Amino acid sequence: MANFTPVPREGYRVGVPAPGFYRELLNSDSTYYGGSNMGNTGGVPSEPLPWQGQQHSVLLTVPPLAVVFLKPDKEAPSSEMSNAATTPIRANRNNAQHQEHPAETLKLNDEQGNSDE
Repeated sequence: MANFTPVPREGYRVGVPAPGFYRELLNSDSTYYGGSNMGNTGGVPSEPLPWQGQQHSVLLTVPPLAVVFLKPDKEAPSSEMSNAATTPIRANRNNAQHQEHPAETLKLNDEQGNSDE
């Protein structure tokens, strides 16, 4: 999802092909890249609400002048799913927990056997 305007898009609904948790793989607004860290707190659960010709959809926060990449996850970690209902979609700009280098995240996923194979 790309937002080429200087206006953040909160509550932006997008149709997805399958139910489940959609992990935020890349957010170019991350503080790691010098951004404001607005985003989706690592990912979002889908809802059984048809949208854009798909049977499920997700509500996203799309940061201004940024690109967000999502990937369906087979299973969301229990802490993310339990927080999904109570955590605001907009990430806390002062929250440092999602500032790790993206390559480190990919490396950890590969070590844990969470690859796309």
